[in-house]
Amino acid sequence: MLSIIICEDDQIQRTELNKIIENYVMIEELNMHVQLSTDNPNEVIRYVEENKIKNGIYFFDIDLQASMNGIELAAEIRKLDGLGKIIFVTTHEEFAPLTFIYKTEALDYILKDDVAHFKNRVIEALNHTNKQYFSENNTQEIFLKIKIGNQIQFIPIKEVMFIETSTNSHRLKLHLENRTIHFYDKIENLDIYPDYLYRTHKSYLVNINNIVLLDKTDRSCTFSNGEKAFVSVRKIKKLEQKLISIGKKV
Repeated sequence: MLSIIICEDDQIQRTELNKIIENYVMIEELNMHVQLSTDNPNEVIRYVEENKIKNGIYFFDIDLQASMNGIELAAEIRKLDGLGKIIFVTTHEEFAPLTFIYKTEALDYILKDDVAHFKNRVIEALNHTNKQYFSENNTQEIFLKIKIGNQIQFIPIKEVMFIETSTNSHRLKLHLENRTIHFYDKIENLDIYPDYLYRTHKSYLVNINNIVLLDKTDRSCTFSNGEKAFVSVRKIKKLEQKLISIGKKV
């Protein structure tokens, strides 16, 4: 289920936005829900961090009358949820250029003053996000998106053996069949494909489809290219169940 999060300091406007979203989601039976609606940007950050929200849908007012504005909040959320969809809902048209400066990659910028089209724009944002998310996650070929320098690379999930953290802060090592790629990111940001990748340890994210051997004695799993990754004690049983569920013998 996709999580919808609203941050709007005006209670009346926040209630109205909630109503538009919840009514449409209910009528269309969309697989999404308003998980948080608040006027506090710090509460939004805390909620996303604690619940590890991925692919969220965020509706942010810009002038929040708080410690940070909506654009600054969006920039922080982008660090936590790289694939989330951010929609600004505001009366301040003049702030639109700042969304590019802060690299928020906003999906839309909806003006509250445009009463005639406000509801339709909100609905369009929900429909676009729903269609894009479920089409991406139901295609035959799934890709892992990573950023190397100024370039974005899409790696087929089927080629991934595992991902591990490095001693360097926020640096990851992606193990493919015949090569490795070093890049900067947080491992939790890539933990968004539960049918393919599983967190066996705080430092390892493995592709369960490419595991050929699970050794419960030395707590490791071996991949089709011969490499091994560590499995923590509390994750052994769960990994074993996942492997059995996809028809692998353990």
